[in-house]
This record gives sequence, C-alpha cells and structure tokens, in this order.
Amino acid sequence: MICRSYPIHFQQRRSDICLIVAAATFGAVLGSCGKSGDDPKPPDVSALHTGPPDAVQDSTLSPLKAVARMREYRRMGRISLVERSTVPERRAAVGELLHTADRLERAGEALHEAVRKHLGLASAEMFDYSQVANIIGVFSRDVELIDQRIEGDTAVVTIQVAGRVPLDEVRLVLREGNWLITTDPPIAGLAGELRKLADVWLDLSQQIERKGLTAAQLKRELDARQSPIARRLATMTSAARP
Repeated sequence: MICRSYPIHFQQRRSDICLIVAAATFGAVLGSCGKSGDDPKPPDVSALHTGPPDAVQDSTLSPLKAVARMREYRRMGRISLVERSTVPERRAAVGELLHTADRLERAGEALHEAVRKHLGLASAEMFDYSQVANIIGVFSRDVELIDQRIEGDTAVVTIQVAGRVPLDEVRLVLREGNWLITTDPPIAGLAGELRKLADVWLDLSQQIERKGLTAAQLKRELDARQSPIARRLATMTSAARP
C-alpha cells in the first residue's frame, strides 16, 4: 500500500464541496491517499479496547487506538471529548466543524423526508444528501481504521471513509505522553457558508408542503439558491489548497 502523507484539511477540498451540493452543482469524489496492492482490511476490533468513555488522556493508547477512541466519542455525539482528542490549538475549530456538519446532515435528512412524504420515494432519491455525513475525513460517520505508522513523536493512521479510495491519512502528534489528532488551520468562513446551505435545505423542506412544489420546481429553486454558496465554497477551498 502506497500512501501520500499530509495533515488533515478537514476534508475541505473542492471535491468535498461537490459531495455537499451533490450533482446539482459539481461532481463528487473524496481523494487524499493513494493505494496499491490488496484491498485494505480493518484492524481486529477486539484489539481496539479504548478504556472508559471519559478517559480522554491515556498514555497507554497507540495512535490507532487513540483514533478508535475518538471515533467512539463521535458516535456517541460527545463533541467536547472529540475536541479534547485533538491538539489544543485546533479544538475550537474542530468543534465548530462538527456542529456545522451535524446541522447540515440534519437539514439534508429533513429535506429528503419532506420530499418523500409529499412527492414520493422516487423523487426523494433525487434529493438524497445522506453522504454529507462522510465529508469530514476521520470525523465522518463511516470510517474504517486500516493501519498506523509511528515515527518518533509523530504518527499517521490510515483510514477509509465510506468505502472510498484513495484512502485518507490522519496525522497525530505526541503531547505529554498522549497521541492527539492534528489538523491544518480551518478555512475562514467555510462553516458559515455550510450553515447557509443547511438553512436553504431546511427552508425548502418546509416550502414543499406550504407551496406545493413539484420535484422540478424544487430542483430549480435548489439550483438557484445553492449555486452562489457553492461558488463561494469553491473559491475558499481553492485559495486554501496547498
């Protein structure tokens, strides 16, 4: 397996924005780490015992187990503990990202359900944004841990998000005996634009019944209201790309 190593960018590349706004605006594939050889296999789950739920600091954990424990916190919705699994200088940004991503996911679910209820299942499939739960790398909903590589006080854990390839890599640093996830600086304004997108989805989910929108009308309205947000997001992520 050959992978490219770099810090997490919160998965804030243009390809991720594609996933957020779906086919209405861009295309969609996440990519970060190349792979060759056999298909990746997740580690033996029995080897990933991570201790008590609130044991955020535990110097006995390997990088792989530290990421596995953070994933447990994420599944439980314990965002404050997820924050504390990262380096202190990035915790506020990680918390904002997770709250925003969760809000966007709920908005997508509301829109999908409104379409299903009023326009039918076939139409609902056209407005399925469920994969927004998998746009934030290691903090995403569907993540498999593959392996780890340790070099002194730094480490890389290879992961697979939602079964996609190429794979992603999570960088960790050893601080006071504990492995903490590190990320690049957040992109200024990105969370705000994602909240605006969530507001669009929530508003339109209410308008479907109130205005009796057809699927075609809904798509036109979505295109009109999402496109400016998508352009701003694309500009932000392009400018931040290394």
